[in-house]
Amino acid sequence: MMNTRKFIFNPLFILLTIMPLFSLGQEFNYEKAWKDISKLEADGKTRDALTQVEGILNTAEEENNDPQYIKGLFYWMRYQQVIEEKSDSLIWDRMMSEKEKGSAARKAVWISFVASFIQQYYENNRWQIGNRTQVEITPNDFKTWDARTFLDQIKTYYIASLDAPESLQQISTKDFGSIIVKGNVDQMYRPTLYDILAFRAITFFQNSANILPEPRNEFQLTT
Repeated sequence: MMNTRKFIFNPLFILLTIMPLFSLGQEFNYEKAWKDISKLEADGKTRDALTQVEGILNTAEEENNDPQYIKGLFYWMRYQQVIEEKSDSLIWDRMMSEKEKGSAARKAVWISFVASFIQQYYENNRWQIGNRTQVEITPNDFKTWDARTFLDQIKTYYIASLDAPESLQQISTKDFGSIIVKGNVDQMYRPTLYDILAFRAITFFQNSANILPEPRNEFQLTT
């Protein structure tokens, strides 16, 4: 059985440190909250850290704070992998349910992440997957997918992440600064969330390793 613990979350998303409890009448301090969670993690208190992350998710959902909500999801998955022996199905189900929720921006970022998640799984297990024959594919169980199904699904998700270009072009990358890794490219060249997501998709499509050869002679049954 292939092990999803080989995953390293995509570099677009900065998996930084960690969080506090919300005090009534005070503005929620995400920075302090993540620091508190970071200390719990360092002390080996993963379950306590997960509880704190769930608190961040609840607060971010109430406040419509998409970047913090998405960051919370990353840590939720990270800690589930530590706590749950068989976390694969749990994480996959959460990923699938989250892509239908929230604002257009949140959906777009999450769908792009799902694409990269599947891509990394495929790349980490390319040899085993390449030896599979396409027999019976279960759409909701990526462990049954062959190489072509993996690549088709990755393409589908990257394209879907760009479904709302007008909306995404109105959102500055600075608004999602807490989950975007600042690389060598100046922000002026990728000023909006759409630019970031488009670049991620283009990077995948430009890689020739992601193109499977088509059969030289296609056969069709005739009646």
